[in-house]
Amino acid sequence: MTNQACQSPFLSLIHLHQDQWERQTNLVQARLWNAIVQTSHQYCHERRIYARQCRVERLSSPQAQAFLQQHHMWSSVAARYSYGLWFNETLVAVATFSSRRRIQRGSKIYRSHELLRFCTQCNVTVLGGCSKLVKAFERDVQPDDIVTVLDRDWTSTRHDNWKGFYSVHTRAPLPLAVREGHRYHLIGASYQIPANSSKAGLQRQFVPWSVYQELNECQDAPSAQSCLESHGYHLLYDAGVERLLKIVSEDSLTDIAVTELYDNSIPQYPPSYYSPNAGISALLRQAEEQCKVNNNDVK
Repeated sequence: MTNQACQSPFLSLIHLHQDQWERQTNLVQARLWNAIVQTSHQYCHERRIYARQCRVERLSSPQAQAFLQQHHMWSSVAARYSYGLWFNETLVAVATFSSRRRIQRGSKIYRSHELLRFCTQCNVTVLGGCSKLVKAFERDVQPDDIVTVLDRDWTSTRHDNWKGFYSVHTRAPLPLAVREGHRYHLIGASYQIPANSSKAGLQRQFVPWSVYQELNECQDAPSAQSCLESHGYHLLYDAGVERLLKIVSEDSLTDIAVTELYDNSIPQYPPSYYSPNAGISALLRQAEEQCKVNNNDVK
């Protein structure tokens, strides 16, 4: 498929990894079905619910966490605010938000929050659900802006759920090592987690420390890839992540103006991944350079 085709607004590209399918088969099937229902009117409407049919309520942290652990592919994460949509007496969608951060955007201090998680119940599509939950949060908390991050493995081209949000930054794909269908990460804060830890099943798996040390001796991407292959790993890249920003306190801003506000923010989110490991750093640079080439080809 050409780069131009990948930019089509009528396509929704999904990168599905084998180990994700094996570990989360039910969630993956539900999310694939959700994507089909949202982009086609040829399927039955039994799984569709409209947000206007639902009521919004603040949720306790345990309520939200239990729902996310069951229905979100990234599970739950600590949050300050939690909201849910109820259809009759059934909780069908949840959104969680961070505590307030003070961010200088241009010449103004913004009260900023992050939308940390949003998902619907498996096998249920709530049309307009995300927007309704975000509006409830805006009404109660009155933020100046909301940021969120999208996993481009699943949302590489379509932003149907994110009305009012603008794309302000896309990180280059992350290099991964694959062996026997399973992905092993090369960067991350939780490199050493005991196998018997209660969190071990939810955490990323990393290449062994001995391989990591060998990668540190590599000075360029080809030698780093050869190092991985010598240990039975294949190099794979995900689709990166995309950061979206919604300015709540100002009306009628263009996408260019929103991007300029984001680019001139203090503090800023890191623009790219970083590794102190020489070989992994070379793989990261290779991905960034390839992205620049692809973007120029599209233009």
